[in-house]
Amino acid sequence: MEGLETQEHVSHLRELALRHGARFEVLPETHVLDHKFVKVGFELQLWGLHEHPKGVTPGCHECVRVYAALKEIAEWVLPKEERPSRYEIRPFEPALHVAPDLKDRDEVLLEIKIVHRHDFFSPIDKCEERCLSEMRQKLGQLGMREGQRRPARS
Repeated sequence: MEGLETQEHVSHLRELALRHGARFEVLPETHVLDHKFVKVGFELQLWGLHEHPKGVTPGCHECVRVYAALKEIAEWVLPKEERPSRYEIRPFEPALHVAPDLKDRDEVLLEIKIVHRHDFFSPIDKCEERCLSEMRQKLGQLGMREGQRRPARS
């Protein structure tokens, strides 16, 4: 029964990703330590298309709906057991971003920080790399592409 629920949940998340043309990008999380830039982790960005035409107010009901869908996906991809790294889903920001490849569409952003649980300024290690790799794999299971989008389903 649990496997069926899990498969149903994955199907639901895949539907959310498709509905919002969701995609993801990865950036290094960089900080300054002793006047040097240190890559201390990653920022995993989940992007979803806003279904209203441009000119709407950032933070509207649709923005919140897209963010909620991205957050549901984000919570699913996070590792469930405690590891030497930690993960932070950034709070909702009422902002719209211009979709670079789509006319008259905006995107909503959800950011996940992947950093050390202790010794924050240590360089990226195998734990952060492993966690990011697992998250990328799970996002791929949902049909999400890195850097590229699939057209959102109307």
